Parts: sequence; structure tokens; C-alpha cells
Amino acid sequence: MGVREHIHQVLLNLVLNAVQAVGTGGRVDVSWRVTPDAGVVIEVRDDGPGLRDGTTPAKEGVGLGNTRERLAKIYGERGELRLRNSPGRGLS
Repeated sequence: MGVREHIHQVLLNLVLNAVQAVGTGGRVDVSWRVTPDAGVVIEVRDDGPGLRDGTTPAKEGVGLGNTRERLAKIYGERGELRLRNSPGRGLS
């Protein structure tokens, strides 16, 4: 599987997790940018319940685990997945 396919799967996993978290009537926003120091930065934000204690997911399922693995395969130590609560609710 090439880099393009890995990135496609990473995005799919992130968006599916966000959609599952927000449920019916929720909102999921996806944006990306290229920066000189970080390379490509992809952000998926939702208005779901967020993280239970502000830092730890209630349960990190197969999708997020696979996403972490794919990022490590593509980018090594530079690949990173961060989850954090957004002001006003949700995850970014």
C-alpha cells in the first residue's frame, strides 16, 4: 500500500470516529494545511462529547489504533495523532 492509500485510510478512520462520536445532528469539520516545519497537518474537529477527563478517550478503538500505526509507518517519529477537547465541547 502506498502513501496515498495510507493517508486516505487515516482520514477515513478519523472522520468515521468523529461521526460516530457526534451522532445524529452533530458536526464534523475537516481541514488541512502544509507548514514548513510540520509538513501536512490534518485537523478533524467534532462537537461530540469530547474526552472524559479532558485528556483520555473513554475507549480508543481499532480505528484510532490503526490510524496511529499507519502514521508511524508513513512518517516514523514525525507522525502524530493528538486528541484534545475543544473549547465549548467536542474533540479536535
